[in-house]
Amino acid sequence: MTSGNLSACVASLRAQLLALDLDTTDQDLLASLREVSDLVNSAHSVQTRMICALDASQRVADDANEVPVERRRGVTARVAGALRESPHNAQIMIGVARALVHEMPCTFRALAAGVLTPYRARVLVAETACLSLADRQAADIRVCGDLASLDGVG
Repeated sequence: MTSGNLSACVASLRAQLLALDLDTTDQDLLASLREVSDLVNSAHSVQTRMICALDASQRVADDANEVPVERRRGVTARVAGALRESPHNAQIMIGVARALVHEMPCTFRALAAGVLTPYRARVLVAETACLSLADRQAADIRVCGDLASLDGVG
């Protein structure tokens, strides 16, 4: 995939999913439902990486342009618009994304693998927010360090 073509590839994937023929057996529907659920979880991890990349890019641009910290706008409004969310919810999503990518790699890996839901990942971020970074990372390893142990828990 070439740079600048990402949104077209994602749109194509979405169109392919919407065009799926659902006239199949119940067993196939259940198996496919599980695969789509895992795909949604994995897609959320991609969205999380995108938010972090956009946030980092904006910080680099602000640094290069010597924008004073108190005048920096960040990416909240742009993320809110892209996700069709309120700025408040976008700010929460940015914070969760930063925590997952930079502080909780096991939780992020579980989300990317599809074995952890975005809701559960957010709960883990929220419930460990009061911990020191070292304790948060220890909890991350203990809870999500073994992907096989997460199968079936959401």
